[in-house]
Amino acid sequence: MRYPVAQWIVSHNSLPTGYEEELINPTWGFSYALLPYFPTMAGAVFMKCISIFTHSEHLLLFACRFVEVIAGSIDVFLCFRIGDKLFHNKVSVYMLAIFVGFLPQIAYLSGYINNDVVSLMSCFIIFDALLTGTTGWTLKKSLYLASGVSFCMLTYYFAYMWVIIAIVGYIFTSYKSTQNKIKTAKGAGTVAMMVFVMAGWYFIRNIIIYNGDVFGLNQTAISASMYEAEGHEVFHAISAQDHGMSFREMMLDNSLDIGWIRTTTRSLLGQFGYMAYTMPEYVYDFYKWFLRLGLFLLVYFKEKTKLRKSIVFSLIISVIAVVAISAYNSFYNDYQSQGRYILSAIPAIGTFVIAGYDALGERLASLKFVRKSKVMQVVAGNAVQVVLSIALIGIFIYVLKTVMIPNLF
Repeated sequence: MRYPVAQWIVSHNSLPTGYEEELINPTWGFSYALLPYFPTMAGAVFMKCISIFTHSEHLLLFACRFVEVIAGSIDVFLCFRIGDKLFHNKVSVYMLAIFVGFLPQIAYLSGYINNDVVSLMSCFIIFDALLTGTTGWTLKKSLYLASGVSFCMLTYYFAYMWVIIAIVGYIFTSYKSTQNKIKTAKGAGTVAMMVFVMAGWYFIRNIIIYNGDVFGLNQTAISASMYEAEGHEVFHAISAQDHGMSFREMMLDNSLDIGWIRTTTRSLLGQFGYMAYTMPEYVYDFYKWFLRLGLFLLVYFKEKTKLRKSIVFSLIISVIAVVAISAYNSFYNDYQSQGRYILSAIPAIGTFVIAGYDALGERLASLKFVRKSKVMQVVAGNAVQVVLSIALIGIFIYVLKTVMIPNLF
């Protein structure tokens, strides 16, 4: 549904309204051009550049997908920046990048046209910008934060909690470093103006063409109704409530393999091709224990971590918010227990889990008998992270060879 929008932009050299008949999906009765679609716009630019040299449909499709490839690469790059600020050991920094970059679902999303991996990139940018701003805000740092907020606003509504975190985080860190309310207000106004320039045009356009519907939230339903009124058969989304399920049943009932928590977490780790292809059960088990152990170590060795309370609080809120929004949407609007809708929780999950293993490394390196030897300190402080990083890479290669390539390529 997204690629035709990019093709339309390339052909017409303008943005569609979303009501163009050739863009409306015959099953749902609406077009993805009615929702934020910055990655598709960027993909159209790549396609336009490639079309100067070739009109091969295969290469044009690859050009459009290259936006996600770049976004996935930036995600990994930002893991290095964030890890350098939050972890003791360099190996832990690499471990965060490996966890994110080699997570099967993220690798999969980084290879086809979607909003998810670009939305994740915006969350990482906001996170890194706020960490950078703790030492004081400059115009360059403010522009960096504003770009993350703008990307977020133009990609996925599910990740909008990160916009709120950016606002509160900027005010908190700016006032803490300046102790001046006026300077903080001026700085916040500067960031807001930057966001307005980079992203505001899209929402002003929505107000104009959608009769005041700034976020376009009502347009998909309006489009589907109009399409149905023309005599077309439209599939209406079915919520868990429509199925007669209680909220608790939706979240926890695994009898039909539809429990929201189970299917959402599994597809966050790796479930491909319209949720049709799953990884072996023991791969999910590995990730389950890897994540649980990391979180346990974080709590147990919390005094060994470099995570401040404000960072922990913000990350927890980012997870709670996106899970709540996705669960609410599944229960009341459209049952979609897909992990990609909570992908903006990955910065928090990755940070917490790797911080736990980083704290374990610090604890082992500080043992009395280990401190007697520099070599023993290095080995004790990094051995667990090295072994688990190799395991994460190995599991990805295995899933790629046995699940992804045979079924998706």
